Amino acid sequence: MAVLVEAYSVVVKTESLQRVYPCGFSSFKKQVLKHPYCFDEAVISIHFTDADDLEFFVDDIILRSNNQLTIDDFALIDMIEGVMTNNNWLRFIRGKIFAHRSEFKNCMENFAIAYIPEKYIIETDIVHTIRFPLGWTPDKAILGNDFITKDRLESDFYFIDDENGQKLAFLKDTNEQVFI
Repeated sequence: MAVLVEAYSVVVKTESLQRVYPCGFSSFKKQVLKHPYCFDEAVISIHFTDADDLEFFVDDIILRSNNQLTIDDFALIDMIEGVMTNNNWLRFIRGKIFAHRSEFKNCMENFAIAYIPEKYIIETDIVHTIRFPLGWTPDKAILGNDFITKDRLESDFYFIDDENGQKLAFLKDTNEQVFI
């Protein structure tokens, strides 16, 4: 099995949560209810659209709470760039995972998943082994072209304040105005 990764995600080993998180995995799930999340028996993936929210969550819930989780128990993932923390236990795939599901208009878009390879065999027809948040479909997904990282904002765009104080965004290479 695998879990969906969207925007910025933190993926935590469920066995670690059961072992060292106060009151275990079920207590941890109560901490993440306001964020989209999904889980299987090996990992839980919590999704954030803002990197600052992810950082706060990791600092507050993962590292500073009264638990013994370590960097070996979780991974930070960017749905475009992949795994952002050093680890040897989690794998990341980004691709046309739902290409065979033509009932979705976004079936040919790239999606991201994460999994623990020692416990799962990823097969060609992977869609049957992916967990995703309740109510999620490829047509409700955050797509790569909708998601702009902070680094891309700084490197690919420039901003000008208009007469009303609103920031207007422009692509640096074409000077075309875009709406972010």
